[in-house]
Amino acid sequence: MHILVMDNRPFIIDPEKQELRQYNKPDNTIDFEALGYSLAKDYFWADINGNSYKMPVELILNPGGISALSRTSINLRSHDENWGIYFGDEATARRLSGELPHIDIAGTDFTVDWRLREMRETAEPWKHISFNDLDMSDDGLNYVFFYNTGEHNVFDFNETVTEMPENVCIAEIPNEYGLDPVALARECGLGEAGLLAHNPVLLKHSANLKPITGIGLEEFVEENRQRLDQGTGRRNHR
Repeated sequence: MHILVMDNRPFIIDPEKQELRQYNKPDNTIDFEALGYSLAKDYFWADINGNSYKMPVELILNPGGISALSRTSINLRSHDENWGIYFGDEATARRLSGELPHIDIAGTDFTVDWRLREMRETAEPWKHISFNDLDMSDDGLNYVFFYNTGEHNVFDFNETVTEMPENVCIAEIPNEYGLDPVALARECGLGEAGLLAHNPVLLKHSANLKPITGIGLEEFVEENRQRLDQGTGRRNHR
């Protein structure tokens, strides 16, 4: 399915029926014949709600013939030259129609809700992970946290931990640009499609998991244990 986003709305490009059909409101159509056409520059345009949207002819007449590289080029040019369009896929249409992204963390599905700054366990939505409890990687591309695979929550690796915990790993997940560029763009006042040229929609994500061993945590836990033992010894000698 080939999706053209205009006015933050997803339209199915249908060359067979010669129309643009709104994905989530199929009664709303734009006939190809109703589009303006520039012979000199070889593009169509549409005026919607006072705004003009520019579309390369090949995009409208033969969307299936556009390669992934050409798709990227079209979207970057649209962004840089203010064409006002985005050439996407069905995932784009579904997100713009209200479907939230999901992420798999160690086999558990979470629904990503950037507006509320949380990931809700899909099967038990009263359980959630707050983005406010997560750290950011040094390069700013990922959130990083200790994840308890048994409790499905963030593990607080603090100075009270005196044994290496079981069922805990390091989880890395994309930042908000990767997880939900639509919600982020809306929040920033850019329009729901404002970030898509550089951050395409993905509705299914998976966390990158790493073991907690071999990164110095064993020494940290041992220091905690020794400090606790010393504190207990001082109390016993009072």
